[in-house]
Amino acid sequence: MDILSSTLGNPANFNPTTTIDSVVSSLQLLATVASFVNVSWPENSPVKGSKLDFDEWAAAGHTNWNWESVLKYLKKAENMLDKKLVNGPTSEYHCDKGPFSVKPQIALTKPESRGRVTLRSTNPFDPPKIFNNFFAAEEDLERMIGAVKKIKNLESTPEYSDVDGTFIRPPLPECDDLEYQSEDYWACYVKSMATTIFHPASTCAMGLVVDNNLKVKGIKKLSVADDSIMPFIPRGTTAMVSIMIAEKAADIIKKEHGKTEGFEDFPCD
Repeated sequence: MDILSSTLGNPANFNPTTTIDSVVSSLQLLATVASFVNVSWPENSPVKGSKLDFDEWAAAGHTNWNWESVLKYLKKAENMLDKKLVNGPTSEYHCDKGPFSVKPQIALTKPESRGRVTLRSTNPFDPPKIFNNFFAAEEDLERMIGAVKKIKNLESTPEYSDVDGTFIRPPLPECDDLEYQSEDYWACYVKSMATTIFHPASTCAMGLVVDNNLKVKGIKKLSVADDSIMPFIPRGTTAMVSIMIAEKAADIIKKEHGKTEGFEDFPCD
């Protein structure tokens, strides 16, 4: 954030700081602390989110953001590397002509825990207070523990044993006195090793801060078009969904001003 705001010449360097939740003793990135916890549907690439996500948006009153409406924008942004998905039975859900390349990955999706952002003071130059609230919902911790166990079980597969693949057990002073692989150990392990993937969202959610056309309520000529407007977090990285939001916002603005060049241009539809 410091580098970005300085590069853009932004005089207000918000320099956000995070109040670390006590439940997370250290913030180390471990890619394998992820989870096989959500069913994948044919239309759901790992980064797009699911039909359920956007139908949930629509059910909350944001009817012009349902799955049918956003899919074409998601496809417009996608450069799917797996040609079997582009040319096979699921081709209606994928595109290979967009700027965003995707590949399979795993992560804890649809967390139940919710963080919050509050003002530190009345001074707009003071950094906000950010509370991650990791694992406030016990369900999130249980899902992560289940995911780690599945990763650990890969050791017994031929693919791993053939190359002497092993699950790395890092030294964790806060966990090492616990019985290895016990429920208490895995709970401690997850709390110690898990981290955010730096995709906060929903701080200017539709219905609360902006309307369905992304205009800030009560303020004229001000719109927001990024992942902060998501009423609910989608199942997947917010990066591609943010591109979809920007594309859709551009069409909303073009329509309002009677512009037709590039309007609703979908290369895979």
